Amino acid sequence: MNVTKRYPIKTVAQKTGLSTHVIRAWEKRYQVIEPLRTETNRRLYSEEDIYRLTLLKKAIKSGHTISSICDLDINSLKELVAEGSDYKDNSRVEENSNRSVEYHFEQCLNAIRNFDAAQFEEALLRASVELTQPVLIKSIILPIISSIGEQWKDGSLRVMHEHLATAVLKPFLHNLRISYRSSPNAPSIIVATPIGQIHELGALITALVAASEGWQVIYLGPNLPAEEIVSAINIKKADLVLLSIVYPANDPYLKLELEKLRNLLPSSVKIIIGGRVSESYQEIIDDIGALQINDLDTFREFLESRHQ
Repeated sequence: MNVTKRYPIKTVAQKTGLSTHVIRAWEKRYQVIEPLRTETNRRLYSEEDIYRLTLLKKAIKSGHTISSICDLDINSLKELVAEGSDYKDNSRVEENSNRSVEYHFEQCLNAIRNFDAAQFEEALLRASVELTQPVLIKSIILPIISSIGEQWKDGSLRVMHEHLATAVLKPFLHNLRISYRSSPNAPSIIVATPIGQIHELGALITALVAASEGWQVIYLGPNLPAEEIVSAINIKKADLVLLSIVYPANDPYLKLELEKLRNLLPSSVKIIIGGRVSESYQEIIDDIGALQINDLDTFREFLESRHQ
């Protein structure tokens, strides 16, 4: 009997180059494929599913949107991809890549200006297909967050635009993070923001970076008292904690919280502090022996040096 071979989503991600988050999002929103479900609700994909996903990715790279091609059959997708390959110039790959980053940035920003959450999410999904994760974060997500802040200050955007962008980015970053699977023996890192710090996008981004570097990430979210952070560290036996500090730059209680955290933690636990206003707390950061890192490349290098 000829039994169709089926693959788990992790294998499909490896074969197609798509993240598991993108695969699930396309499946749920656009019904581009319908995987087999086991009794335990585990997705299993066929060779045809993998081929279709691969064609969709290639078509998107040549300029199409997922919403415009999601209903096409295999043959139509093959024709679309073939048409796109006719005018590719390999000598211009780098130039096209640079244009691609600018294009994705403008698509995301326009969606926010239009106050269109669905359009913003689709723009992010498309960018995550065409760009590597470091480029996605450094050239799309961080500039978007910065641009929203600047345009809010000059009156171009309203608070509602910032809230809409945050509401879309939070689950997007979370889903990207959980698509990474770390080894059971991988070191653990606790990521949070201290009490009084309610902005968490920076913490979510660093959690994603740590997950992509193979760490077991325990993300605790914003506004957490020192005692709760310490309890989590003790339970997970983590030797690294990262705190994001974004606003305000002069919180008198933050110094007390950081001192408390250091006093309650074993000396073997390293504290990393980053965020937009972390430099305003340089004195207390030095006093507690914490490490200040505000650059993602430096953070990746630090994680790599600890994970050897």
